[in-house]
Amino acid sequence: MDAILKPRLSWLFSGPYVRVAALGCILVALTVPPLEVLPFAGTVSWAAIAAFGLALVAHDGLFAIVALGFAATTPYVIWTTLFWETTMIDVSRTDDGDPMTFRVVVRDEEGTTRHEVTMARKAHQDLTPGHTPEQLVEAAFRFLLDREPKESILGRFDVTIIPTYFPEFHKELPAYLD
Repeated sequence: MDAILKPRLSWLFSGPYVRVAALGCILVALTVPPLEVLPFAGTVSWAAIAAFGLALVAHDGLFAIVALGFAATTPYVIWTTLFWETTMIDVSRTDDGDPMTFRVVVRDEEGTTRHEVTMARKAHQDLTPGHTPEQLVEAAFRFLLDREPKESILGRFDVTIIPTYFPEFHKELPAYLD
């Protein structure tokens, strides 16, 4: 460690900078308990705190900046650990006529499916007056994926057919648009 850590940018360890580093360590430490639910999720937080500690002991301002980089990734780690959706839905409009046509690609860790979806302009206006047609189609797919695997979703269909299979579609759709 002596070859890596040496006094550099020592002014970062005087006056208010030390307090800022201490506050950063406290804030990062507060992220650890919620992350302990998942194995190894707190590792980035602990690495940032350890790096700050090493930087303080060696008066190495450059290493303190590296520690700050670790600390800056903590919110990203929390977000991806707790809220990351592993299924990606890509919606693109392929025909702007009436009905509109969309190509939908659904990807997850198990593979990819492709779908062609149609929707009349009136159906769009009736279902979601404040959202784009693409947002409606994506919301419809999230609704469907909560009820069946992507491989069970029809390869070609019109949005208006969904309530035939799932009568609760109209009532629950607004929750998928938020």
